[in-house]
Amino acid sequence: MKGHFSEGEIYDDLVVKQTKIHLTSVIQAIEFYKVQNGHYPETLQILEASLPENAMVFLYDASQGLMQEPQYLYYHLISENQYHIRAYGRDGLINTSDDILPLVIENIGLVVEGAFASDL
Repeated sequence: MKGHFSEGEIYDDLVVKQTKIHLTSVIQAIEFYKVQNGHYPETLQILEASLPENAMVFLYDASQGLMQEPQYLYYHLISENQYHIRAYGRDGLINTSDDILPLVIENIGLVVEGAFASDL
């Protein structure tokens, strides 16, 4: 069928790339929140409430496809200076091989390497 891609093909690659872009925008919003408030938000719901109307920050995990009920990205505040964020991936479960991690950004509170929900 034209325009249809199955799991593991071009569509999945595009979803991963788009999700990484969304994660980057969320990280920027989290860091801006800290600059404004002196601390990281405890939840993405708190971050969402602080965003200006029509903000182009996507806090929901689009990696699971359009047929799934939308859910927030996985976000965990590790300490006052560190947090972890990722997308659940197609299976909707955390700490599985299809999780989507953000690109590493230096000099912020984001922890990417070695941060798994079971460790937090």
